[in-house]
Amino acid sequence: MATGSKKLVLLALTANVGIAIIKAIAFAISGSSAMLAESFHSVADSTNQLFLLRGEAASRLAPNARHPFGRGKEAYFWSFMVAVFLFVGGAIFALIEGYRRVVNPHESEAGILFSLVVLGVAAIFESMVAFRPALKDFNKARAGRSLVTTIRESTDTSLIVVLFEDSAAVLGLF
Repeated sequence: MATGSKKLVLLALTANVGIAIIKAIAFAISGSSAMLAESFHSVADSTNQLFLLRGEAASRLAPNARHPFGRGKEAYFWSFMVAVFLFVGGAIFALIEGYRRVVNPHESEAGILFSLVVLGVAAIFESMVAFRPALKDFNKARAGRSLVTTIRESTDTSLIVVLFEDSAAVLGLF
């Protein structure tokens, strides 16, 4: 992982932890299941960044008897684990929350405006702190190539994961 990519992952981690805390507080105040889902989503995003940092750290370890060729490819494994975690974690949460809503269908109307304000602030924060720097670094890495070519040829999986994760997060908040 390039130094800039590590910085992006740390920025995204900081943003997602802060947003998760704010959304959890919003859930506690409003009782909104959407805020609960959003807070879990931000926790999942934070976990993804931890996976990426783990892969980056492991990929820099020197070769040893167990790994005579080093562990350079481990960054790719942990990027893959991000995808697995997102799909499995999201599916489990959706099933649990869906069951809970079928059993107890009442949704409180209190705090909806507050929840919307929190989502708006989260979208702005996510855009400014995580998405914009990732997009800037990605465009620098493009060097005139097409989007698809850049993604296909990139060896910096963290940059690609952070960019697409933040893109989805920002679009999902709108």
